[in-house]
Amino acid sequence: MHDARNVWVSEDEEDPFIIVEKRSGGLLFIVPAVDVDSESIDTLYLSPELLEELERLLQEYMDGYILSKAIIIVACGEPGNPYVHAWDVTRKGSRLFYGYGKGHYLYLISRLGYCLLKYGRVDLLLRSFTARIDEETGLPVKQLRGFALTYYEDQGLVIEEVSIDELVEACTRDPYTGERLPHEPAVEYCCRDECIPSKTLREIED
Repeated sequence: MHDARNVWVSEDEEDPFIIVEKRSGGLLFIVPAVDVDSESIDTLYLSPELLEELERLLQEYMDGYILSKAIIIVACGEPGNPYVHAWDVTRKGSRLFYGYGKGHYLYLISRLGYCLLKYGRVDLLLRSFTARIDEETGLPVKQLRGFALTYYEDQGLVIEEVSIDELVEACTRDPYTGERLPHEPAVEYCCRDECIPSKTLREIED
């Protein structure tokens, strides 16, 4: 810890962590932040190169999919015991802001890196709000997109956009019981430039 430039400690008792900014570059992500004698503590080093790739993902790759506001959901972990968290995303000019402060963005970057290094993969669900209103519900139309992030030591960060069929399956299946869920109203399932309204899928299935 003596090599730290800055240290951030989570105030969330249900999701404790410590982030250490190294003077030599990169971050240490330490979980949990409580009970320092616990044998379950994980410490992973996020290199400057990985941090740069994650920064590019959040600012450049997502840029074309977010008009003004969105929600990004992060999921990783072991089957039956996943880590799932959501961040609000707001566009201000040409830049996207995740959460409502520097600490929130830093936490997101660190958690993404932690998931990639510990589990090798992290899944993202992007819910981006459009300017259109759904005629049936009066709600803003949201576009759903899924992304699978995988980290390889020799290739770096690999991003794959989930197909519409895979996205529909993931969004309409209870992850704990396996039961089929109804299609959410006022949403479109999208992959790159192709989108299918949930209303269309409901009509086909009926």
